[in-house]
Amino acid sequence: MKNDFVFRMPSKVIFGMGKFDLLPEEVSFFFTKGTVLVVMDPAIKPQVWPRVEKLLAGWKTIPCEIKPGEPTVQTVDKMADFARKEKPDLVIGIGGGSTMDTAKAIAGLITNPGSSEKYRGQNLLTRPAIPGIMVPTTAGTGSELTQTAVLIHQGRKGGINSPHLIPATAILDPALLLDLPMEPTRATGLDALTHAIESFLSKNSNPLTEPISLQAAELLIAGLPAAVSDGKDPEARTKTMLGSLLGGISLANAGVIVGHSLSYPLGARYGISHGVANGLLLPYVAAEILPFATEKLARLASAFGISQGRSAKEEAEEAIKFLFSFEKKIGFQKRLADFQVQPSDFDEMVEEAWAVAVPVANTPKPMTKEDLLRIYQAAY
Repeated sequence: MKNDFVFRMPSKVIFGMGKFDLLPEEVSFFFTKGTVLVVMDPAIKPQVWPRVEKLLAGWKTIPCEIKPGEPTVQTVDKMADFARKEKPDLVIGIGGGSTMDTAKAIAGLITNPGSSEKYRGQNLLTRPAIPGIMVPTTAGTGSELTQTAVLIHQGRKGGINSPHLIPATAILDPALLLDLPMEPTRATGLDALTHAIESFLSKNSNPLTEPISLQAAELLIAGLPAAVSDGKDPEARTKTMLGSLLGGISLANAGVIVGHSLSYPLGARYGISHGVANGLLLPYVAAEILPFATEKLARLASAFGISQGRSAKEEAEEAIKFLFSFEKKIGFQKRLADFQVQPSDFDEMVEEAWAVAVPVANTPKPMTKEDLLRIYQAAY
């Protein structure tokens, strides 16, 4: 655990059932008249857009509908050109991680000229983005809190990473999850659980993030099975969204580890969703780093509710077993072979994952390319 750290998050986080209705109040905090660009997931537009129009009746509101799937440099650049012409005063992102990443990227590109490709990397944005309000409609990605917008270009994922992208406000309303189908509930829940656990295991975890990570894991372990089996359960939805929020805070400040690096090629090459890829790899990553993270994995056993006072090594091993059994409990038993991933691609995938260098460096075990290959092989 690091005792020297920087802690960042949005200026305001609003959480609770029905809080989406506070959207006009939050917009008025920035200006009483002006132009609002609303980036929205097309899957939820029929239900949500009429509410947005009603709530924001006092402002000029411009919809910016994204395409299904993860954002690319090409599509974001096109939308950024549109946004620059419209000159909005504020960007609102309503949807899952892809939607919010797109909204954050657009907010940054309005004030920073050129293609989004030139800003993929660390701290390459030179000018502050225009203000952003993010409203997640899934419980998983944490994008409403982070300084990252992940985009695909030429078959590879890469993030625009800058404190300028941290939204001004995040509004989290569990009521927006009540109609979320089972599959995205499970996938995004696995993403959130991975954020909680990887941020806890990260070498950059600190006295603020570690208890937040553990509480996130507890909430997700408690709430996700019920949310998957009964999407209309408000208590389960509240637990998963709160777990996602806390996992996102930890992710934003402690970072994640090698599982995230390994997941990027799976998304770019095979179209495997980020949450599914992360969830699939998580137990295998934990097993690989066990000798270097024994104490922390043992502490996770307590968060999972399975601690029995055994030795640290035994508790850590039980925590890893629990991850496999928990994923089975929520109906997720996938391996890489189930997605037609080809072992002949592993060597190239390792090189691509290795290039996602920050999570590799955050991993408590000093990783080698051979270690990355072994995780892919174990997960196959």
